[in-house]
Amino acid sequence: EAFEIAQAIDYQDALAKRGVVVDPAIRRARLDELATALATEVGANVHADPELIAEHVELVEWPGLLNGVFEEEYLDLPPEVVVTTLRHHQKCLVLEGDDGALKAGFIAVVDRKDDPEGLVRQGNEWVIGARLADAAFFFSEDRKRPLADIASGLKRLEFHRVLGSLEDKAARVGELALRIADSVGAEVDRDTLRETAHLAKADLLTHMVGEFPELQGIMGGHYLRLEGAAKETWTAVRDHYQPVGFDGDIPFS
Repeated sequence: EAFEIAQAIDYQDALAKRGVVVDPAIRRARLDELATALATEVGANVHADPELIAEHVELVEWPGLLNGVFEEEYLDLPPEVVVTTLRHHQKCLVLEGDDGALKAGFIAVVDRKDDPEGLVRQGNEWVIGARLADAAFFFSEDRKRPLADIASGLKRLEFHRVLGSLEDKAARVGELALRIADSVGAEVDRDTLRETAHLAKADLLTHMVGEFPELQGIMGGHYLRLEGAAKETWTAVRDHYQPVGFDGDIPFS
């Protein structure tokens, strides 16, 4: 309801009494403090994610967080799949152990002081559980075929009306890689380089990347690793989009 204040300096306190923290710096500080406390409760650490915390600050009027869990069996998925599900789809903070390994839990943001009936927690757990179950199914289905077999479908996927299919693009990437390797005197096997370039785009046709486009390249690397491909091949496929941005990780090789 509408309310009156005697002077402007009373504005923030008046809104705080009504469940609105006006100052984003205060919201940020409270979220940081809450995240650390909740992670400590479950014997975990919060995976550093300043960008997501900054988003949380703007998602809520009252800074609130709560703990949630998911089935440990989903930790068998590649960690990027779990992180993408938690972070990109549910805006949840990721929990990890002292060794950096993921924990079967998360911290969700809520726009209130508490969750007395546990409904917000339950809702987040249901959605995350369903998404991880989907991811596990996609992962299993994708692994039924070698990535090289999946790559054969690139010819059917148009990259550009004039420039042709993704298979054409992959072939051009391979030839460009050879020219660059020659220009810098890199000692690489030419056939391996061409084949790696061809495989690098194959995961665009997988179920997993269809559902989680953020994982393109990364999933191809995981599938090749699990197939027993040479390390120089699967790491090149995994890293071929890197670095993403000025502060992004650089490729392994």
